[in-house]
Amino acid sequence: MERFKSDVEEIRKYHLPKDFVRFHFTSKRKRMSSIIHNCGKTEHGHDRRVHMKGAAEIVLESCTHYLNENGQKTPLNDDVKQKFLNIVTTYATQSLRTISFAYRDLKPNEGGPDHNTIGDGDYLYDVEKGGYTLIISSVLRTSSGPKSPLPSLNATRLASLSEWLLEII
Repeated sequence: MERFKSDVEEIRKYHLPKDFVRFHFTSKRKRMSSIIHNCGKTEHGHDRRVHMKGAAEIVLESCTHYLNENGQKTPLNDDVKQKFLNIVTTYATQSLRTISFAYRDLKPNEGGPDHNTIGDGDYLYDVEKGGYTLIISSVLRTSSGPKSPLPSLNATRLASLSEWLLEII
């Protein structure tokens, strides 16, 4: 993480206490999520946020917003969602994998005091069910690096952000 002049271990210590909550990846879930602490000012005034990463189409299903090219939270309408899905499908036909990252600000006690309530027979935790903001989608490639499904994000910036997010969460 030299590129960001960041100490990943220090960031983890600050945002992920020893007993932090993580919902692990499974083939059924096709995503993993972590409850992040010390987020500062959030939408609901609580310093907790859930971060999700996983298969692009699965993460996209949970999103109601996305961050636009200016980093502003923007409603995710059907047209934009379809553009994302078309790109994911195009890359899938080329045997390329896509991964997406999203977040959701939590309210105090949402999904239980530790935010880890799950319904009987359910495979998703309550805090994982919708209302997310898509941060970024990235194509995992080995030859020419990630390409952005959003025309407004350049590939270098996307690669850097994707690399950082993969390390942190």
